[in-house]
Amino acid sequence: MSQWRIILAGTLIGLGIAVGCLGGVPLTIWYLVIDSTEYAPGYSESAFQSIREGMTKAEVEQRLGKPFEVRPSTPHVMRWYGPPGSRIHDDGGISPPVGRDYSEIAIVQFDEAGLVAAGSGGYHGLSAKQVEEKLGRPLRVAGDPSVEVWHFSRTSNSGNHYRRWIGFDADGRVGKIISYYYWD
Repeated sequence: MSQWRIILAGTLIGLGIAVGCLGGVPLTIWYLVIDSTEYAPGYSESAFQSIREGMTKAEVEQRLGKPFEVRPSTPHVMRWYGPPGSRIHDDGGISPPVGRDYSEIAIVQFDEAGLVAAGSGGYHGLSAKQVEEKLGRPLRVAGDPSVEVWHFSRTSNSGNHYRRWIGFDADGRVGKIISYYYWD
């Protein structure tokens, strides 16, 4: 068999495996096929899993090494709104239940003063109570005290990747552990 036929056959087999993965084989296999995660030198998944809220920056650095990047952050509270049965994803997104429209959902970020700082729907500057009057009770409320976020993972090609980030509060202690698979 000629070299180009071997390459073509391998490509077709690979596509068949990929399509099979999408058709019901566990998505974990699909993640491995398309994952583009790079990890900081010194990083290990077991060390990351050992990180707990309240640890100091020095304790985190001792376990994980230096991060790729340190980004400033602003403490905030996120609220997810939507009809019952809406699904909130690991990455913070939200989907309405089958048969409902995306116009019925909203993710709204509130600043420390309790006013809308960001989000969909044009609610900027409203209080949590005012937003609740318009959208109903939130499905989930989650606070993030981070003033600084250390990135221990990244992708060089903007592809799907594991996010392994640590958020530190104003006292320099772990306030949030960010760990999920990001679909780009």
